[in-house]
Amino acid sequence: MRYGGFVGKQRSVPLVAALYYEAKFVEEAEIVYLLEDEGKSIISVDESGLITPISEGSALIMVEATWRGITNAAMRRNVIVNVKNDVEIRLDKQGVELYSGFDGTTLNVDGMQFDKTATIAASAYVNGEEESDAVIVWYTSNEAIVSVNNGAITANQEGEAEVWCSYTDNGREYISAKVEVQVKFPLIDKSSEKTLTLEKASAQLIAQSVFGTSFNGSITAVYDEETPDVALYENGTLNLAAASFGERKLIVRNSEGYAYKVGAFVVTMSIDDEADLAAFIQIRARAAGKESTFVGMTNAEYSYGAGEYYVLGANIMATATIEGACYSLNTMTSNIPAANIGFQGTFDGRGYTIYGEFGVGGIFGDLAEGAIVKNL
Repeated sequence: MRYGGFVGKQRSVPLVAALYYEAKFVEEAEIVYLLEDEGKSIISVDESGLITPISEGSALIMVEATWRGITNAAMRRNVIVNVKNDVEIRLDKQGVELYSGFDGTTLNVDGMQFDKTATIAASAYVNGEEESDAVIVWYTSNEAIVSVNNGAITANQEGEAEVWCSYTDNGREYISAKVEVQVKFPLIDKSSEKTLTLEKASAQLIAQSVFGTSFNGSITAVYDEETPDVALYENGTLNLAAASFGERKLIVRNSEGYAYKVGAFVVTMSIDDEADLAAFIQIRARAAGKESTFVGMTNAEYSYGAGEYYVLGANIMATATIEGACYSLNTMTSNIPAANIGFQGTFDGRGYTIYGEFGVGGIFGDLAEGAIVKNL
């Protein structure tokens, strides 16, 4: 005898049985479905084999075939039916973002609110009906990052963790979906309104220059947005040795428990006035063994500025002629390949202008391969 069928969630299903003799279907066989008494509180089964669940548990159905008045052991089969409640745990959140690093449960700064706590509501449903007195047990994958108590979650430190819960029905434990919890340090993006110019070798960073003149706390950490594992602030001092030149985005944390993202130009030198412009040229002249003077600096047979970054910090009016024999390092020579002569770094004018009388050689003299001059 062959049979098939199952009992699913909250629905009746047929148990189909058929008699075969010598591999041929016996159409005139009579099939009966007999439910033992102990199973009548678990399921019901009608004369066609339709099974309807009543409560959780197991029941035994004996399926018996009769053909030509004959029935025997080969024409009987026992079918065990297991019925489980349809249990579902519903959560009101799939993911949560929290913040840590400050005192209290909420931080309000610059019109933004950062919360250290949140609540996840969970409900247990059995066969489509909510269990009003359900006992929900909560769990966290990492107590150091997130703790949970009756659905109330608290951020303890930065990182990621999962929170979930369970409900037990008739001795069987059911597990909810897991809620992803991200814990971050409060960060406010000020890069579009605040840009710092930091000379790599000598820059200092004052908290008030970042967070405003009324700020009374201190800077605790600085790092580049692209390299968060590289510390640029140690023992109360800014250290840009590991920073990349150019236009950067820096994250500056403070002792009040939040951080600003600010724009920054990490530079070799910021040229802010005529004296700085002269120093820019004289430094290169001394490096080539030339006199520290504006005069007689033509035919300097060397390159300068490789890997360095210079910016203008203001419009500059040059009172002396800007030319090879004055401000410029004119590097005309036949002893060095032209591609290797002259300024090799980056000079970013940042939209400012140098005014004055320009002679032969201009500001840079020659430009070597790889030199970048922009926004000037």
